[in-house]
Amino acid sequence: MDFDLSEEQEAVRGLAEQVFAGCAGIDRVRAVEQTEDRIDEELWKELAGTGLLSLALPERFGGAGLGLVELCVLLREQGRTVAPVPLWPALLGALAVAGHGSPEQQQAWLPRTA
Repeated sequence: MDFDLSEEQEAVRGLAEQVFAGCAGIDRVRAVEQTEDRIDEELWKELAGTGLLSLALPERFGGAGLGLVELCVLLREQGRTVAPVPLWPALLGALAVAGHGSPEQQQAWLPRTA
């Protein structure tokens, strides 16, 4: 079996590494931990702007249509920097709404992720 990342997965890894390295240094993490929400809003916007937040969402909802492996690649890079953003719960919720939500729920919630 070949467990190497595909070119697409490597591109996700590289982009995620770049975003997290630029936005999730230890001093910044400490500063965010002192805020009420403890979420790095600037980093969240950067992740959204690069398309990383919607990489696993189906294309019909504005996502990249990639899969859970690519999502895990993103989560692994988040873990390397302990970036204070709610990636897993937000993306897991978005995938549930995409797959099983009503059209109204999909229209209300998925544009916020994509």
